[in-house]
Amino acid sequence: MTRAAPLLSAGLLILLMASACAEPAAVRRNFALDVLQEYAPDGYEVVSLYESTPWSYALPGRSIQMSPADFMVFVRGSGEMDTVASLPTAVHETCHNFARKMPWYYLTQRKETWRECLAIPMRRGEVALVPITPTFPTKEIVPRIPATLRDIRFDIYVNSKTPEQTTQQSGVYGLLDEFNAYQQGTRTALDLEGWYAKGGTPQAWERWRTGVEGLYSAHPQFKLFILAWLAQAREKHPEAYRAFLENRTAVETFLRVDVLFSDTIKRYFAGRPAARASNPHLEMLARSSAEISRAATVEVGRYAAIERALREAASR
Repeated sequence: MTRAAPLLSAGLLILLMASACAEPAAVRRNFALDVLQEYAPDGYEVVSLYESTPWSYALPGRSIQMSPADFMVFVRGSGEMDTVASLPTAVHETCHNFARKMPWYYLTQRKETWRECLAIPMRRGEVALVPITPTFPTKEIVPRIPATLRDIRFDIYVNSKTPEQTTQQSGVYGLLDEFNAYQQGTRTALDLEGWYAKGGTPQAWERWRTGVEGLYSAHPQFKLFILAWLAQAREKHPEAYRAFLENRTAVETFLRVDVLFSDTIKRYFAGRPAARASNPHLEMLARSSAEISRAATVEVGRYAAIERALREAASR
């Protein structure tokens, strides 16, 4: 006589189902970290430092308890290709979290008291602790941005309807944070070329190109937003303008991010594979990015005096 298999208890069944779901998530997470570590070490350092440092701190007169955050919340889709395609966004968003968490870590390491600042991770081992000086909402620069550059980034970061947006709350420092996050995200997208090259298919190359083409135009755009903010400050908020120019770390960080971003774009165009007419979406994206970059670069030139003032401030 055969016996019926014993029924699983509801609790055991739920535990087994949870384990089955958890393992693929853990495998995907480890895969993402392995890819970053091998192909995009700058992006990997941002993620690993952010996630491995403590979540609670106590400085003289001030303490904080933060909730742990997982960079994988920014990874979309399914499968290895979708995971890798999401990594530039994951690094970009982790840069924002890094900027606000890591001042606590560095100030604790240095045994300093609390001060309002951002931690800007520019390259491996290169983090700037940028003090925050008086600002005003970025929305004030709307009239300075021409219609040709009023795209989705303009809507989100300049003409935002959300007062809590960091570029409104923190003004030029929110813009600097975004400038660097796009710089790191674009660098990650470019660095992942080695992973896509293993596929060797037109689809893999197009996915890689799409990642970089969709990001690099942020360089002249955010440079323009920052210079326009400073021009507005010089005319309408002279104290905020002087405070920024006297904030040597902020000025040096802006100039450094500008150079790093520019170098990444030059590297991309030096080795970019030939365009493939078989993908009209990619070619439309490439044309749009090129047009935005050209238009933004022209506008940046209108603020040459502001840029000179920044370089002079950095050299003092």
